[in-house]
Amino acid sequence: MNVLARHEFDDPAGSMQVEIFRRGKVYHSRDRDVIDIGKVSVDIGLAPSLMLGDDARWLRRELPRLPPLPPPADRRELIRVALERFRPAQVQIGSSAQTADPFRELLRRACGLPGQLVDDWIDLLEGSLNRLPDGNRGGIELISLPANTFVCLEAWLAALMRSDAVWIRPSRREPFCAQRLLTCLLEAGWPAERLGLYPTRREGLVASVAIADRAIVFGGSELPSSLYRRNDVDVRGPGRTRALVGETFDLERVSRILVRQIASQSGRFCTNVGTILCAGNVDLLGRSIATALDRIVVGPVPDRSYPQAMHTSRDEGQGHADWLNSRIRDDDVQLTSRPILVAEGDAVYLAPTLIKLGRAEGHPLIGMELPFPVACIAEVPEARQSSLCGDAGFVYLIGDRSGPGTLNLPGHVSVTTIDPATDQP
Repeated sequence: MNVLARHEFDDPAGSMQVEIFRRGKVYHSRDRDVIDIGKVSVDIGLAPSLMLGDDARWLRRELPRLPPLPPPADRRELIRVALERFRPAQVQIGSSAQTADPFRELLRRACGLPGQLVDDWIDLLEGSLNRLPDGNRGGIELISLPANTFVCLEAWLAALMRSDAVWIRPSRREPFCAQRLLTCLLEAGWPAERLGLYPTRREGLVASVAIADRAIVFGGSELPSSLYRRNDVDVRGPGRTRALVGETFDLERVSRILVRQIASQSGRFCTNVGTILCAGNVDLLGRSIATALDRIVVGPVPDRSYPQAMHTSRDEGQGHADWLNSRIRDDDVQLTSRPILVAEGDAVYLAPTLIKLGRAEGHPLIGMELPFPVACIAEVPEARQSSLCGDAGFVYLIGDRSGPGTLNLPGHVSVTTIDPATDQP
C-alpha cells in the first residue's frame, strides 16, 4: 500500500511527515517545510510549479490509455466504502496502522478538535453522499482545502463524481484529513493515477489553479485577487453571514435558533452567524442569546450540545481576541460575561461571545467572521437591514417581517427563511 505520511507520538511534541502523491505513487520531495501545527511537528513535502505543470501534461497524455472510470453508481459506491473506512478503520499511514483513536488524537493535538466535534463532522461528511452529482464534466479538477473544517472534503467527493482526475491542495495547517481520505479512497479501489495530493506554499496556489481545467478554492481575504476574476474558479468563503430579525418575534424560539447558528460547529463554518440585525427589541433578544452562550461549556470537557475547539496556539488565540477588542467602540457593550480569551492550564479557548453595537452604520464588526462563536447584534429597522449586507454570502430571515419588499439584497447572496415555529428553513 502506498504511504502518505509517517507519524509518531512517543515524544511530547509529536512528529509527522506528509508526502506528495503523484502519478499514482508517493513521491518524496526534496523541497520541504517543517512547521509546528499545534503540538505536532509536521515535515511536509512541497510540490514546485514545474512539477505541477509536468504532471498535468503527463496526465492529459495518459488519460486516454488509463482504464475508464466506473459509471456514476459504482463511483458513488467506492466513495461510500471510503467514507465508511474514514472514521473507524485501520488505515496504513506510513509505518503506523492509524485507527480511529490515533486519528482523533492527532486532530486534538494538532488542531484542538474535541472527539465529539470530529464525529459530528464525519457524520456531516457521510451525509453528503446522497447529494453528490452524477454529471460528468471530465478534465482535471483542483480542490484547495481550508484548515477550519474538514467537512469541506465534500467538495472533493463531488469532484470525483464529475472529473477525470482530482488533485487536492491540502491546507498546510491541516493536511491530516486529506491524506487519510486519500488513503481510504485508494484502499476502496479508486484508480490511483486519477488522484493527486500536492501540498504547496502560498504562491503555489495560483500555479495549481493554472494547470487545472477548473478549481474550487476555499479561503478568505488572503486569497490572490486574480482568482476572483477567473470563470473556471469557484471561490468559497468567507460567508460573513447575517441574521435579519423582524420587528416581532417569539423570543424563546428565535433566541434558540440564533444560539445554534452562532455556536454550532465551534463557529468554524462560513454559514455561522456573525452579525444579527434586529428590528425589534434588541436588548431583550441580546440578553437571551448571551445568557445561553454563557452556559456553553468551554474547556477540556466539551459541551454536549456545542463542543468547542481549543486554540492550539496561544498567540493565535490572543490575536483573534485582540482583533475583536480593538474594534469594539465606546458605545458598544459585550453582553456575554466571560472574557473572550479563556485559559485552562496550557490550553486556550475563545469563549462564545455576543457584542451589542451602539450604532451599526460603518461599524467594523458588521460582517465579521472569526474561527470561534462570536457575533454582534444591533438594532436596525427592516428597511435598512439589506443596506448592511453587501458583503454577505449568506443571510437568514427570522421572525415576522412586513414582506419581501423590504429586501433588496445583492444577487450573489444565498437567502434562507427560518420558521421559528419549526426551527426549519
